[in-house]
Amino acid sequence: MQEPYKQWAQGHIDRIKKNLNDARAEHSGAVKERIESVGQMKDVVSITEGLFALSKVWSQLSLKPYCIPSKNHVGDRQARGRKLCSTPEGHGRL
Repeated sequence: MQEPYKQWAQGHIDRIKKNLNDARAEHSGAVKERIESVGQMKDVVSITEGLFALSKVWSQLSLKPYCIPSKNHVGDRQARGRKLCSTPEGHGRL
C-alpha cells in the first residue's frame, strides 16, 4: 500500500512543480517583453515636450491674423473698453 501512495504523491508533486516552473517561465517572458516595450518609449517625454512647445507657437501664429484689426476697429473697440489680444497667451477678446 505504501508504494502506490508514494507514486501518486510523487506524481502530484511533479505536476505542481511543472505548473510552477511553467508559470515562472511565462512571467519571466512577460517581464522581458515589458522591459523591451518600455525601452522603446524612452524618448516619449522629450518628443511630447517638443510637440507641446510647437503647439504653443502654432496657436500664437494662428491667432495673429485675427489680432491685427483695421484702424477703424481698433478705435471703435477701445472706445467701448474692450481689449484686443492683450493676454500673453493671445486669447484676448475679439
